[in-house]
Amino acid sequence: MVNNFGKIIRIFTAITKESFEYDGTRYEPKPLVVHPSIANGLVCPPGCGACCKKTSLHFNWFDLTPVYPAVDYPDLQNHATGWIDSYGGNISLDVDFQNNNQADNCRWLNQNGRCQLHGMHPFICDFEPIQVKLGNSINYNEIRTARFSKRALIRRADGDHGAKCEFTGPTEQSVSETVRKFVRLEHWTKHFDLRNNWIPEIMDYLLSGKWREGPLVLPEDFTLPPRAFKYPGRDLLKRLVGEERYTRGQLLEKLIQAHPEVPKSYYETLLSDCKNPAYNRFHRLVVEEQGIYLWKRLEEGEQDLSNEEQAIGELIDEGAWTKDDIIEEVVRRFPETGRSAISQLVSDAADDARNWMDDDVVINPDGTWRLWSRWRDELDPDDDDYEA
Repeated sequence: MVNNFGKIIRIFTAITKESFEYDGTRYEPKPLVVHPSIANGLVCPPGCGACCKKTSLHFNWFDLTPVYPAVDYPDLQNHATGWIDSYGGNISLDVDFQNNNQADNCRWLNQNGRCQLHGMHPFICDFEPIQVKLGNSINYNEIRTARFSKRALIRRADGDHGAKCEFTGPTEQSVSETVRKFVRLEHWTKHFDLRNNWIPEIMDYLLSGKWREGPLVLPEDFTLPPRAFKYPGRDLLKRLVGEERYTRGQLLEKLIQAHPEVPKSYYETLLSDCKNPAYNRFHRLVVEEQGIYLWKRLEEGEQDLSNEEQAIGELIDEGAWTKDDIIEEVVRRFPETGRSAISQLVSDAADDARNWMDDDVVINPDGTWRLWSRWRDELDPDDDDYEA
């Protein structure tokens, strides 16, 4: 059973303005970038429950009051009291450790993939799909909504694979729901006496509608560093593999020399994934011949991307098309391919496990799609996305 409290610490780390200590580790504040995608909505279809794995469920007294009082909830039982060492003091939490749960999923998930505690569900469950990325290799933290990593491989409540959740464009209701989640986060920070944080600025960002104008950078005078790139070293690796003269060890050495701030494990994983069809994120698979890494040879008449994929990539790059609009336009251009196949290609482009592009897809507040690198350039237009 996984102790889920580490996720709460990650959120605290992202939003704090002052250092704090937990379990013998001191966490230092860093600048924060809040993506406008936090205003987006989420559709959670029945039969999924992909994110509802067996884990510890933490409550404080705020959580014991139902968020939606009209719903009838089962009583919480078999809870132990956890004592969390923070700021040198003891703070109580009610914890469901699920010690008697023999299943892989949370014991409160029913066979239809629905939470039996919804409305008084734990904070960490409620905060999904808002994700935190801590600046371990860069000097700022990020908050955004994001799909699950390798979501196509996650087992659902119905036994099949692939998370069903989908993001929608922002609405008045979705913004209100995000505000409610940050209010709840504020309750937690007060419970842990972590009062000096960025929550007031984030709340103003949401309530004032400033999310329509782009990302929130805190503090305002923070400038993104030149090496702050989502996939540092990817362009360098593409060029080196194309030279067809480096072994895995040599590639790893050159990547680390170019980006010493990036953990070695990141590049070890990248070098393994680029050879695996299930995890490769480059335009073409990498093969190894006599110890040398090189791109897989194309057959005669074969191209890196199909005509349909090239069209999809171009439309996403324009940053003015929604998912449905992209599908309609590509179907219009290539009717012989069929709507189902094109819809799958478009969906895969935004899927962490199946993305066939060299970049990620970001959903704009108005529901249009664009490339992550374009959004990154807007954060810091003077940054040339440093690559050695």
